[in-house]
Amino acid sequence: MVGTRQQDAPAGPVLMAAPAGSRHANAVAAALLRQRLCVIAVQGAPRSAAAFEAALRQLLRAPDLTGQRVGLYGCGPAVLAVLRVAAAAPALVAAVVACEGRPDRAGPALAAVQAPTLLLLGAGQAAPLAAGRAAMQRLDCRKRLEVVPGGVDEPAALAALAELAADWFASHLAEPPRA
Repeated sequence: MVGTRQQDAPAGPVLMAAPAGSRHANAVAAALLRQRLCVIAVQGAPRSAAAFEAALRQLLRAPDLTGQRVGLYGCGPAVLAVLRVAAAAPALVAAVVACEGRPDRAGPALAAVQAPTLLLLGAGQAAPLAAGRAAMQRLDCRKRLEVVPGGVDEPAALAALAELAADWFASHLAEPPRA
Protein backbone atom coordinates (compact mmCIF):
# COMPACT_ATOMS: atom_id res chain seq x y z
CA MET A 1 0.00 0.00 0.00
CA VAL A 2 1.11 3.56 -0.60
CA GLY A 3 0.06 6.15 1.94
CA THR A 4 0.25 9.88 1.94
CA ARG A 5 -0.87 11.60 5.12
CA GLN A 6 -1.50 15.28 5.50
CA GLN A 7 -0.49 16.82 8.82
CA ASP A 8 -3.51 17.27 11.09
CA ALA A 9 -5.76 15.40 8.66
CA PRO A 10 -9.34 16.04 9.86
CA ALA A 11 -10.81 12.60 9.18
CA GLY A 12 -10.13 8.96 8.39
CA PRO A 13 -8.28 8.00 5.24
CA VAL A 14 -9.64 7.31 1.78
CA LEU A 15 -8.72 3.87 0.49
CA MET A 16 -8.38 4.04 -3.29
CA ALA A 17 -8.72 1.09 -5.64
CA ALA A 18 -8.20 1.71 -9.34
CA PRO A 19 -6.35 0.11 -12.24
CA ALA A 20 -2.65 0.94 -12.55
CA GLY A 21 -2.03 4.31 -14.14
CA SER A 22 -5.64 5.42 -13.68
CA ARG A 23 -5.88 9.10 -14.54
CA HIS A 24 -9.08 9.22 -12.50
CA ALA A 25 -7.41 7.93 -9.35
CA ASN A 26 -4.46 10.29 -9.76
CA ALA A 27 -6.76 13.30 -10.19
CA VAL A 28 -8.91 12.27 -7.22
CA ALA A 29 -5.87 11.65 -5.01
CA ALA A 30 -4.55 15.13 -5.80
CA ALA A 31 -7.94 16.69 -4.99
CA LEU A 32 -8.15 14.73 -1.71
CA LEU A 33 -4.70 15.90 -0.68
CA ARG A 34 -5.74 19.50 -1.39
CA GLN A 35 -8.60 18.90 1.08
CA ARG A 36 -5.99 17.64 3.59
CA LEU A 37 -7.31 14.07 3.56
CA CYS A 38 -5.14 10.98 3.86
CA VAL A 39 -4.96 8.77 0.78
CA ILE A 40 -4.03 5.08 0.80
CA ALA A 41 -3.81 3.43 -2.61
CA VAL A 42 -4.03 -0.28 -3.38
CA GLN A 43 -0.69 -1.34 -4.86
CA GLY A 44 -0.14 -3.98 -7.48
CA ALA A 45 -3.03 -2.92 -9.67
CA PRO A 46 -5.31 -5.92 -9.34
CA ARG A 47 -7.39 -6.36 -12.49
CA SER A 48 -10.39 -8.13 -11.03
CA ALA A 49 -13.05 -6.92 -8.61
CA ALA A 50 -12.26 -9.89 -6.33
CA ALA A 51 -8.57 -8.93 -6.14
CA PHE A 52 -9.43 -5.30 -5.35
CA GLU A 53 -11.90 -6.50 -2.71
CA ALA A 54 -9.27 -8.70 -1.04
CA ALA A 55 -6.77 -5.84 -1.02
CA LEU A 56 -9.30 -3.42 0.49
CA ARG A 57 -10.30 -5.92 3.19
CA GLN A 58 -6.63 -6.39 4.07
CA LEU A 59 -6.16 -2.63 4.36
CA LEU A 60 -9.16 -2.35 6.69
CA ARG A 61 -7.40 -4.75 9.09
CA ALA A 62 -4.23 -2.63 9.22
CA PRO A 63 -3.29 -1.57 12.78
CA ASP A 64 -2.94 2.07 11.64
CA LEU A 65 -6.65 2.14 10.78
CA THR A 66 -7.95 0.70 14.06
CA GLY A 67 -10.88 2.76 15.23
CA GLN A 68 -11.03 4.91 12.10
CA ARG A 69 -13.89 5.07 9.65
CA VAL A 70 -12.67 5.26 6.08
CA GLY A 71 -13.77 6.42 2.68
CA LEU A 72 -13.66 4.01 -0.26
CA TYR A 73 -12.96 5.13 -3.82
CA GLY A 74 -13.21 2.73 -6.72
CA CYS A 75 -12.79 3.24 -10.43
CA GLY A 76 -13.60 0.82 -13.26
CA PRO A 77 -13.40 -2.81 -12.09
CA ALA A 78 -12.79 -1.68 -8.50
CA VAL A 79 -16.31 -0.22 -8.26
CA LEU A 80 -17.68 -3.68 -7.43
CA ALA A 81 -15.06 -4.13 -4.75
CA VAL A 82 -15.74 -0.86 -2.92
CA LEU A 83 -19.49 -1.47 -2.95
CA ARG A 84 -19.08 -5.04 -1.65
CA VAL A 85 -16.64 -3.98 1.06
CA ALA A 86 -18.91 -1.08 2.09
CA ALA A 87 -21.82 -3.52 2.38
CA ALA A 88 -19.78 -6.02 4.41
CA ALA A 89 -18.18 -3.49 6.80
CA PRO A 90 -20.74 -0.74 7.44
CA ALA A 91 -19.24 0.24 10.80
CA LEU A 92 -15.87 0.95 9.15
CA VAL A 93 -16.96 2.76 5.98
CA ALA A 94 -18.07 6.40 6.23
CA ALA A 95 -18.38 7.26 2.52
CA VAL A 96 -18.12 5.67 -0.93
CA VAL A 97 -17.34 7.10 -4.36
CA ALA A 98 -17.71 4.86 -7.41
CA CYS A 99 -16.42 6.22 -10.73
CA GLU A 100 -17.38 4.55 -13.99
CA GLY A 101 -17.56 0.78 -13.86
CA ARG A 102 -20.76 -1.20 -13.46
CA PRO A 103 -22.14 -0.60 -9.96
CA ASP A 104 -25.31 -2.51 -10.89
CA ARG A 105 -23.26 -5.73 -10.93
CA ALA A 106 -22.73 -5.51 -7.16
CA GLY A 107 -26.10 -7.29 -6.87
CA PRO A 108 -27.53 -7.71 -3.37
CA ALA A 109 -24.59 -5.81 -1.85
CA LEU A 110 -26.11 -2.55 -3.13
CA ALA A 111 -29.05 -2.76 -0.73
CA ALA A 112 -26.67 -3.41 2.19
CA VAL A 113 -24.48 -0.32 1.63
CA GLN A 114 -25.11 2.12 4.48
CA ALA A 115 -22.43 4.72 3.80
CA PRO A 116 -23.33 7.80 1.74
CA THR A 117 -22.54 6.84 -1.85
CA LEU A 118 -21.65 9.00 -4.85
CA LEU A 119 -21.74 7.50 -8.34
CA LEU A 120 -19.74 9.43 -10.95
CA LEU A 121 -20.32 8.88 -14.67
CA GLY A 122 -19.58 10.58 -17.97
CA ALA A 123 -22.51 11.84 -20.04
CA GLY A 124 -21.25 10.26 -23.26
CA GLN A 125 -21.66 6.66 -22.09
CA ALA A 126 -25.17 5.22 -22.52
CA ALA A 127 -24.61 1.74 -21.03
CA PRO A 128 -22.77 2.95 -17.89
CA LEU A 129 -25.42 5.63 -17.38
CA ALA A 130 -28.17 3.01 -17.46
CA ALA A 131 -26.13 0.83 -15.08
CA GLY A 132 -25.63 3.77 -12.71
CA ARG A 133 -29.34 4.57 -12.70
CA ALA A 134 -30.18 0.91 -12.04
CA ALA A 135 -27.72 0.86 -9.11
CA MET A 136 -29.23 4.05 -7.69
CA GLN A 137 -32.62 2.31 -7.54
CA ARG A 138 -31.16 -0.47 -5.39
CA LEU A 139 -28.99 1.59 -3.05
CA ASP A 140 -30.75 2.17 0.28
CA CYS A 141 -28.52 4.90 1.70
CA ARG A 142 -27.84 8.58 1.16
CA LYS A 143 -26.81 8.62 -2.47
CA ARG A 144 -26.18 10.84 -5.44
CA LEU A 145 -25.54 10.24 -9.12
CA GLU A 146 -23.41 12.89 -10.85
CA VAL A 147 -23.16 12.88 -14.61
CA VAL A 148 -20.22 14.91 -15.88
CA PRO A 149 -20.56 16.42 -19.36
CA GLY A 150 -18.39 14.79 -22.00
CA GLY A 151 -16.25 11.71 -21.66
CA VAL A 152 -14.73 10.98 -18.28
CA ASP A 153 -11.23 10.98 -19.76
CA GLU A 154 -11.39 14.59 -20.95
CA PRO A 155 -9.32 16.97 -18.79
CA ALA A 156 -12.29 19.14 -17.77
CA ALA A 157 -14.33 16.06 -16.86
CA LEU A 158 -11.43 14.59 -14.86
CA ALA A 159 -11.10 17.81 -12.89
CA ALA A 160 -14.85 17.90 -12.22
CA LEU A 161 -14.91 14.23 -11.14
CA ALA A 162 -11.96 14.77 -8.82
CA GLU A 163 -13.50 17.79 -7.12
CA LEU A 164 -16.89 16.09 -6.72
CA ALA A 165 -15.21 13.06 -5.11
CA ALA A 166 -13.01 15.16 -2.82
CA ASP A 167 -15.96 17.28 -1.69
CA TRP A 168 -18.02 14.14 -1.01
CA PHE A 169 -15.30 12.60 1.13
CA ALA A 170 -14.47 15.84 2.96
CA SER A 171 -18.13 16.26 3.84
CA HIS A 172 -18.97 12.69 4.83
CA LEU A 173 -15.75 11.60 6.52
CA ALA A 174 -16.16 14.46 8.99
CA GLU A 175 -19.65 13.27 10.03
CA PRO A 176 -20.05 11.25 13.23
CA PRO A 177 -21.19 7.64 12.70
CA ARG A 178 -24.95 7.17 12.36
CA ALA A 179 -26.58 5.16 15.11
